[in-house]
Amino acid sequence: MRAFIMLITAIALLTLGCSQEGAKTGEELFRAKCSGCHPDESKFPDYLGENAEKWKEGIKKMIDTGRVQLKQEEIDLIAKFLEEKYRR
Repeated sequence: MRAFIMLITAIALLTLGCSQEGAKTGEELFRAKCSGCHPDESKFPDYLGENAEKWKEGIKKMIDTGRVQLKQEEIDLIAKFLEEKYRR
């Protein structure tokens, strides 16, 4: 029984560690998901200096066009990256 509990614990820890490997930063996500159409990310005049919530509005407009699919967590990370990068 003790060996079984140790095995289950080891599997859980391994799984948790593997799920963290896929985590990306907002910048990495932007480069992977957005830079194909937005290679020069400085061309966002309507959003420069805006907070992450405003950036999310713009990102959601792109999702609505069907050009990109993003999870909510990815939207949040990209918006935070853009907010920090273009803070006035």
